Amino acid sequence: MKARSSSLSSISDLFRPNNPRKLRSRDLSSTRLDILKKEIQTDAHIISLRELYSLLGTDPENGLSTERAKELLDYYGPNTLTPTTQNWWPKLLLKSMCTGAVLCLTAYCVELSTKPAPSRDNLYLGCVLVAVDIICGLFSFFQNYKSSKIMKTFNSMIPMNTNCVRDGVLNTATPVRDLVKGDVVYVKAGDVIPADIRVIDSKGFKNLEAIEALGACTTICSDKTGTLTENKMKVRHIWIRGKAYDVNELANVFMSLLRCGALCSNATIADDGSTQGDASEKAIMNFLFAFGDPYITREQYPKVAEIPFNSDIKYQVSVHLDKESSRYIVVMKGAPEVILTRCSSISLAKNTASLDGDTRKSIERENEY
Repeated sequence: MKARSSSLSSISDLFRPNNPRKLRSRDLSSTRLDILKKEIQTDAHIISLRELYSLLGTDPENGLSTERAKELLDYYGPNTLTPTTQNWWPKLLLKSMCTGAVLCLTAYCVELSTKPAPSRDNLYLGCVLVAVDIICGLFSFFQNYKSSKIMKTFNSMIPMNTNCVRDGVLNTATPVRDLVKGDVVYVKAGDVIPADIRVIDSKGFKNLEAIEALGACTTICSDKTGTLTENKMKVRHIWIRGKAYDVNELANVFMSLLRCGALCSNATIADDGSTQGDASEKAIMNFLFAFGDPYITREQYPKVAEIPFNSDIKYQVSVHLDKESSRYIVVMKGAPEVILTRCSSISLAKNTASLDGDTRKSIERENEY
């Protein structure tokens, strides 16, 4: 892809709130619209990968060159959210309340100075509008003020670094703000997506089309607000051997559960001590560390094979070698209703019993709770 030429040092100059070009508001809006029409590619998610590589001037294996990435960064600007306009709050409040009331009161003052007996209609109307403006203005002010604070918090949700391939070399500490169109990035379970991307290859996921279809969704309904907003979960209760336990009241009766949680998981611990993985696996990993080191368990039972979790089958299965007995074990985790249909027995305190109808109903009731 050839380098673009432009009279602007950076396209991002036109989208900064302080308007460094000192254009009139109408001219600025028109210029922004013209630039966006030229720059926005709306079919990048549906064209073939060959066309996409050609359009972005990139290579799926080697990524962009360092020189080309620098050119694009200079032209498009950093990969950051456009900062909100920094209005002083009294100015924002007055701006919200200055509407028709000023015009009505001005009209009354004009009549008062030009007519011996001016009509008071504009005065009454102006007073009414003042009251309405104050109420609506205060409401609008608080809404705008809250929205601006929320926008500022979005910056804290964006990762600082990501895995990016340039010149054929994977850099695991590329600043997110330096990403440009055409960069090839690597993401894994639990990572925060650093930019608008298209999935070109997937390892460990049985349905790539489903992932791409998710990117076309405009509305997603969910009741797990905590997971969506903070990406955090925590284990509070477990059900084992026919009884529900609070995690603070557990004894040494669930070693098999701890082993399964350690093995049937792809969560890892980064060098800085943070847990890496999706929200549910991070919650399980943090729970396991309260009772020991899950990495010791993983060393005792190295992974041989795995069926990764996906939304179609709703479970994950992995096969591990028991070094002590030289036998293989299979561990499984997933949606309770899916796991239950694949079980024929249940481990109790001193023995293993058949999973009869009453026990299944008991488990289902606990799951609903």
